[in-house]
Amino acid sequence: MNYSLSTVLLFCATIICGADDLSVSRVMKNGVPLMESSDGKPFEHLIFAGSSLGSPLEADSNWQSFSYTAEMPLNDENAFIQINLASGKGTISVKDINFSELDDSGTEKTILTSSFSPETQAGNWKLIDQKNIGVKSSFSEDAINIEVPRRMDFPWSVQLCSPSLNLKEGLRYKVSFKLKTDSSIKWPVSSYLMRTNPLRFYGRSGEDQFKATAMHLKLNGMKMLSPSLAFPWPENPASYEDEMKLPLKYLSSVKADFPDSYLLIRIGVEPPAWWAKKYPEEMQKWENGRTANYVCVASEKWRSDLAVHLSRIIAILEREHGDRIVAYIPVGQSTGEWYYPIWENRDWGSMNHSEPFRKGYAAFLEGKYKNIIALNSAWHSNFKSFDSINVPSGLERKEARLAPFRDPAMQKNLFDLCEYQQLAMRSALEHTAGTIKKATGNKKLLFAFYGYSFELPGCCEGIAESGHLNLSEILKSQELDCIVDITSYYDRGTAGTGSLMSPVESITASGKLLCTEDDSRTHLSAPNAGYERTKTPEETRWTQARNLTRSLVHNAYTWKFDLYGSGWFNDKELWTYLAKIQNAFMSEAPHQFSSDTAVIIDEKSFMSLAPGVSLTKPLVYQFRSSFGRSGAGEPSWWLLDDLIQGKVPPHKLTIFLNAFMMDKSAKAAVLDYCRKSAGTAVWLYAPAYLSPDGEDYAGMESLTGFKFTRFKSKTGKSVSAELVSGSKSTISFPADLNDYFAVLPDESISVLARFPESNEAVLAIKQHQGFQSIFSAAPQISPETWADIAEKAGVWRYVDTGSIVITNGHLLSLTAARKSGDITIKFPKKIRLFDVDGNTILKDSDSYTSFFKHGESKIFIIKH
Repeated sequence: MNYSLSTVLLFCATIICGADDLSVSRVMKNGVPLMESSDGKPFEHLIFAGSSLGSPLEADSNWQSFSYTAEMPLNDENAFIQINLASGKGTISVKDINFSELDDSGTEKTILTSSFSPETQAGNWKLIDQKNIGVKSSFSEDAINIEVPRRMDFPWSVQLCSPSLNLKEGLRYKVSFKLKTDSSIKWPVSSYLMRTNPLRFYGRSGEDQFKATAMHLKLNGMKMLSPSLAFPWPENPASYEDEMKLPLKYLSSVKADFPDSYLLIRIGVEPPAWWAKKYPEEMQKWENGRTANYVCVASEKWRSDLAVHLSRIIAILEREHGDRIVAYIPVGQSTGEWYYPIWENRDWGSMNHSEPFRKGYAAFLEGKYKNIIALNSAWHSNFKSFDSINVPSGLERKEARLAPFRDPAMQKNLFDLCEYQQLAMRSALEHTAGTIKKATGNKKLLFAFYGYSFELPGCCEGIAESGHLNLSEILKSQELDCIVDITSYYDRGTAGTGSLMSPVESITASGKLLCTEDDSRTHLSAPNAGYERTKTPEETRWTQARNLTRSLVHNAYTWKFDLYGSGWFNDKELWTYLAKIQNAFMSEAPHQFSSDTAVIIDEKSFMSLAPGVSLTKPLVYQFRSSFGRSGAGEPSWWLLDDLIQGKVPPHKLTIFLNAFMMDKSAKAAVLDYCRKSAGTAVWLYAPAYLSPDGEDYAGMESLTGFKFTRFKSKTGKSVSAELVSGSKSTISFPADLNDYFAVLPDESISVLARFPESNEAVLAIKQHQGFQSIFSAAPQISPETWADIAEKAGVWRYVDTGSIVITNGHLLSLTAARKSGDITIKFPKKIRLFDVDGNTILKDSDSYTSFFKHGESKIFIIKH
């Protein structure tokens, strides 16, 4: 397929499928996976996703009146009014809350009013301090004065809630109230007429920001929308039709307002409160015996009930809106992204101590070892039966006998536990995906979040027990069509790299679609939204264009995600600009992303690490930022398994980030790849240190060409190094990581840096079996050192260090990451350069210089 400009314009004008029989496929074009309708038309790559919770109200130092209405699609005896107050700091006052029924003429019949005093507030209204931040209240002039000591990330952390309301189907209701603060600074407030268990939103304050933002897409000819809705899981199977009235009503309104739209639908798969109460033994259980709002993914009861539930939901959705639904996105576990809830209850000990998990673990071990004698031999244990085996404690999991590594010979039980944790999560996801695919008659695509190999190594206790270390197997699944990645939360600001979380080339090379989620906090988000929030429309445009370009050059679909539905992306000019970037991308035939540099990550080696991030945070998580500023352009990102299987093409520079643990066949395959590439291989920290039998110094030498010894450091250092340019550059030893490997010198080795405490050789280079081998003992290398290494490897450097380049040879993003000033970009050959409006910037030249503000990103189109 050739995405000619005429095709793009035609597509933007109309895309029509059978009204009652929309079928969507995953196809390969020129080695690139794409979404197509049944009649062969492409779907655009740019999507808007968000909730319909409504924009926040803005209270200030003057009393202001606010109101909204709601029409009931069903009866509800447990609805209530919620006012959310956590987005400000200081004292906010609320009074004259009125809830009334409206007749056809708009006349109000009052049902509930507020006159706040210690007596009425205690008996009727509830002030909820979810995070126990010390919220206080007082009363004056029929108002409740609520003192909030600090702003919170989540607006719902402080709530004022009414008593239960009995609402009737077909009636219209009105909520009104007054607000005032003790400061002139705007205080965002949201309010809903709603209920919980099941979660329903009947009415909301402020404008529907999902529709308001979607209108910008409509004006630019874009049609891909993903509204986040709460779908019911009723205890009574006969209630599904009634319970679905509310989300169906909203989808019908989207269809009416955007008749050409196509939908991607998220569906939560965590069980509801009634189910968790009925089956507490099926929920995730921490080491201290407590449970929380997550199911145990090994629960067969949950899987069975979920299959029935999803089949019912999908049948209704397909019946009512199947002509518009392109894909389903099941969301489960932590943040809906299919990893264990590592962020929560960290003082409860380790996770996965429920009985369903223990039984699943025992069954897994029996399938692996066949008999208890074989397991006892491998584990150095004396269990009587598989059923007598318990899940290891948190204390046992933290032990690293070969610090920071677990000993494959003596701690085999921990490797097996880690393997089963990944298997249990993968199996649950595949079961969920298969159920949905079957319910759609295999006519719709299935998206799921997974594979954060570059992000989770820097979070909480690391990636080993996350459940996200089975991507190589997930990519073989027939149930999943698309892996969803996310723009990293690290270094995502205006002067940042905005990197992705996954080995994205492994995803697309497998034939799976790749989609990225970008939930960047824009200038339209709350001032305390965090995560390197942009402050101005200009900054938002810079970061959003950079992030979109990165996704597109890796052939990813991408959605901009308004997480709280408060209007983060409600910016007409922004969407017009992003549409131009998308159209420029689609004007060329799809082609596989290629680069001079490959970055290799290994899932199995992560399993060898005890909990912690002292090694993996600088080595993996922060690597993306450091290399991204080297000026060497965007690398390709791969799983080691794909390199071993011969799927990774030769590169001038191949960086093995965490190749800690390999068997003989894996080492042979890696060595064969390096010989055939005849380029440069960089090994970090402990290449091939572990084999299935334990330490393997001989394996380290045969793979890299270096002989190694171990040494310790208690202080952490930054060591100067020099390769090509002569400029001073560094490699860094974290203070909280004590164990390192050094190179033993010989005549064939050039030592580039030594550790100052002991004079150990910690950065070295040599020729080895037809390729250039470079070893760094330090897990963190500066952009300048990476620039030197890239130059030594023959990698083209587009810019000097301090600027960030992302390109696939057609689209190019350039970001001024260090300071304002002129930046010169150099090309390998003469090209023509255009802006996204099609204006010529450069004719037949191999360099271009332009002034950049600090943090500014500019997008260019290259033609040869």
